[in-house]
Amino acid sequence: MSKPLIQVIDLVKTYDLGQTRALDGISLEIESGEFVAIQGPSGSGKSTLLNIISGLDRAESGEVCVAGQRLSRNGDLARFRARTVGFIFQLHNLIPSLTALENVMIPMIEIELSKKEALQRAKTLLARVSLTGKEHRMPTQLSGGERQRVAVARALANQPELILADEPTGSLDSQTEAKVLGLLGEIHQERNVTLIVVTHSPEVAQKADRIIQVRDGKIVEDKRV
Repeated sequence: MSKPLIQVIDLVKTYDLGQTRALDGISLEIESGEFVAIQGPSGSGKSTLLNIISGLDRAESGEVCVAGQRLSRNGDLARFRARTVGFIFQLHNLIPSLTALENVMIPMIEIELSKKEALQRAKTLLARVSLTGKEHRMPTQLSGGERQRVAVARALANQPELILADEPTGSLDSQTEAKVLGLLGEIHQERNVTLIVVTHSPEVAQKADRIIQVRDGKIVEDKRV
C-alpha cells in the first residue's frame, strides 16, 4: 500500500514566546489527488498549517512528510517548494514590475528549462486560464480576477504534485469567485494534483472531496463531502 502524499504528525507551532498555540498537536494524512478544504474561524491555525506543509514555516515539534520528504530534515526547502508545491495566495502576490507572462515564468528559474521552453510553458498556462492576448499586461492593467488567474498559472509553472491555496477567492466578488473556483476544480481533475484550499467560503468547501474543520489549533471535524 502506497504512503499518503502528505503526513502531518503531532504538529505544534506557537507564537508570543509560547503563549499562543497556533497548532496544538495536529495529525492528518492526505492522499495523492485529493481535494481538501480546510475551514475554521480566524486565528484557528489554518494558514499556519498550510505554511508549514509548504515549507514556508517550521513547527516547534512534530513532523511533516510531503512526497516522501521529511521537511524537518530538508536543508533546501526553496528547492522543495519549487519542485513539489504550487502556492496561491489570497492577494495573488504578483510582482508589479513584471508582466503576466514574466510572473508565470518566475518559478521556472529553479528548474532546468531553457528560456524558450519557459516562455512556451508560460504562454500555454496563461491560455489555460483564459488569458491569451494579455500575456504582456502588467498586474495593474488586469482585473482582480485576472490577476488571480495569473497566480493560478504561476502555481502550475513547475507542474507540482501539490497545490496549496490560502483563501484564493477571499478578495473576489461572487461571480469572479465562481470562475476561479471552477478553474481550480478543472485543473484538479485534469492533472490529478492534490489540492488543499484554506477558505471561509461554504461554496468553495462544498467543491472539495473532504472538509477539515480546525479550531484553536486542533482538528475538530474531518469529513468526506
